[in-house]
Amino acid sequence: PVPLERTVERALDVRRVAAVGIGPWPCQQVVIVVETGSSKRPTLAPRDVSATVRTCIETATGLRVAAVFAVAALPVDIRHNAKIDRAAVARTVAAPLAGGVG
Repeated sequence: PVPLERTVERALDVRRVAAVGIGPWPCQQVVIVVETGSSKRPTLAPRDVSATVRTCIETATGLRVAAVFAVAALPVDIRHNAKIDRAAVARTVAAPLAGGVG
């Protein structure tokens, strides 16, 4: 996921981004979560942010992005404050994607 994250960080000029797979293996879908400092709960990113993310990922890798979320802060591993806890990110966005409350 790191190359995807770096691509989005450069395109949006943001500090942290998480790329996670959502859904059952081997049919997982790519979801990008951008740290914006805005909303405590995950919300769908604004259209312009989502469009930028989708374009830069598809251009760089050919992958299609299923959803783009914005969060105030991405969860990090308690042992390594700089390492994003991707499992926690995936759990956080899975509920809204399934129609539940995030």
